[in-house]
Amino acid sequence: MLAIFVAAMSVATILIISGSYAQIIEAFPSGGGGYIVASKLLGEKAGVVSGSALVIDYILTITISIAAGADALFSILPRNSSITKSVSSRSLSPP
Repeated sequence: MLAIFVAAMSVATILIISGSYAQIIEAFPSGGGGYIVASKLLGEKAGVVSGSALVIDYILTITISIAAGADALFSILPRNSSITKSVSSRSLSPP
């Protein structure tokens, strides 16, 4: 029963977001990112907040991707190897 509810809410969310995107595309046919859309529709401050949120999102996406890649690379090394010991002891000690 819960699975049906979650599926229905997922479909409803997708439909709402698709409708919102369709309205934005009609209002800005030449394109425009979050900054431009928010600035024109909600004001300059909202545009700055939207742009700042996008920059933070991009930075965090790259940071998390690098961390996941490093974790995947180090996971293939033996647990007691000299490389993993030096990296783990260096990250725990204060600068």
